[in-house]
Amino acid sequence: MGFEDIIDTGDSRAELLGSGWFQSANPGFYGSTPSELNSVGTGDNIAVFRPNLGFSDSLEVFAWWVAAGNRSMDTPVVVRHLNGIDTVRVNQTLNGSSWNYIGKWVFAGDTSDAIIISNAATSGSFVVADAIQLTGDALTGLDSQTASVLPSGNVLLQNYPNPFNPSTTL
Repeated sequence: MGFEDIIDTGDSRAELLGSGWFQSANPGFYGSTPSELNSVGTGDNIAVFRPNLGFSDSLEVFAWWVAAGNRSMDTPVVVRHLNGIDTVRVNQTLNGSSWNYIGKWVFAGDTSDAIIISNAATSGSFVVADAIQLTGDALTGLDSQTASVLPSGNVLLQNYPNPFNPSTTL
């Protein structure tokens, strides 16, 4: 089983900064909190998702939005990670109400990490902020020294004598 962390706009680790954010009336949003919209602009309005993982690891980032014809075709998704800052532009007129792959980065695991949806787009009328998902492998957060002490299997030994139950059935 792998690692998964989902941050919705209604969560405490998500924050809408600037002005003009409003909830979408369109269905298909993630979770119980409707998508948030903002007019295409100069980047002064952003939705910030802060993973604050507590460990450093390479994780895949996905975004969820409600698609519509009036959405931006070049919405900036800014990823602050261990090695810097990258911007990926996504077309929010397509692939709505599903997880959309943004990319894979190594995150520091502290408060410096962030995924930001900015209104600094140049097409359409609105950008959408709804939810972010981070996924990784099963050993996420474990260093090689910790991983080496994981059990390699199971061993069944003789049961300890129990005066109330002299035998054990498996």
